[in-house]
Amino acid sequence: MKLSNSKIKTLEIEDSFNFLLKENYFQTASLSIKVKNLPIININHISEKIITPLFPIMSISKMFVAAVIWRYYFKGYIDWDDPIIKFWPEFGKNGKEKISVKHVLSHTSGIPYHDSLPLKDFGDWGRIIEWIEDLKPHNKPSERIEYHSLTFGWILGEIISRISGKSFEETFIEEVSKPLKLSNTMFLIPKEKISKILHLKVSNDFDDIYLPEKLQSIHKYNIILPAASAVSTANDICNFLSSISINKNGQEWLPKNIISEISRCHAEGIDSFGKYHRIGLGVLLPAGINNKYGAPRNSKTIGHGGLGIATAWKDLDSEISVSFLTTTLHSEPIKKEIHQDIFKLIRSVIS
Repeated sequence: MKLSNSKIKTLEIEDSFNFLLKENYFQTASLSIKVKNLPIININHISEKIITPLFPIMSISKMFVAAVIWRYYFKGYIDWDDPIIKFWPEFGKNGKEKISVKHVLSHTSGIPYHDSLPLKDFGDWGRIIEWIEDLKPHNKPSERIEYHSLTFGWILGEIISRISGKSFEETFIEEVSKPLKLSNTMFLIPKEKISKILHLKVSNDFDDIYLPEKLQSIHKYNIILPAASAVSTANDICNFLSSISINKNGQEWLPKNIISEISRCHAEGIDSFGKYHRIGLGVLLPAGINNKYGAPRNSKTIGHGGLGIATAWKDLDSEISVSFLTTTLHSEPIKKEIHQDIFKLIRSVIS
């Protein structure tokens, strides 16, 4: 454990972390906080004896996929409103010709579901692409927000590959992990690092008891699901968020004008499950008073959650970056309550 900056009451945060541990909400977790690019706190409790353990981060992976698109926009390779058929002509079949890059980034493309793709095809990228090309939209672009749990990564990953002429993983390394020195964030895991991946555990309130086993197989066989299969550390994610800064000087990984664009609300509304969303470009914004980031109503905060286990966010005004990762899967309401409480504490202490 590393605590720094005595002016900040970091012990309150540590006490909250330890309370959750004592109450068995998790046995393995990591919390990393930075303010204006300075490390404030790193708390780790790892139940397994692993040096530099890697956490499955589930849908936090989506921010890393989006980050490549942000960089490509910065370099002029892509525009938010570009139709996907500009880069991938075959995508336009069955009425998908008007779907844009922005529609996918904001979960409004009309093709959010992957139920019709057999599990056996998840490891075959070519088959996945053919399946996406044959999909028929559920609704028109921009008509409705529907969370793209896996299609988000497959579609954007293929666009990235079509532009770069390389695999998604290669491009991610070039545009994101290498320049930001994210040495422990990856989608394809080398054999020597498979044993460093922490195993997920299921709480009594989580429905899918087989998810840990499925994810373990995905990592073991190096099946890449860009929207959900990355592994990382709280420190790496915190460093990534810290790089999305509107106050840095000199050469920036992402300029202020692009940060302003990705953090603006591009889609807002209620999905078919009755859940209210506010979405930027590849990031989820605070939605309502009781949001998962513990953010005030008008807070300029961006971030993403990972199913049942993780949340990471950046307050662009106060320059607070936070990553909280666990390995115990909870239902989303329980996870939200746990994370919201500790995030409200963090905001009250670090202000």
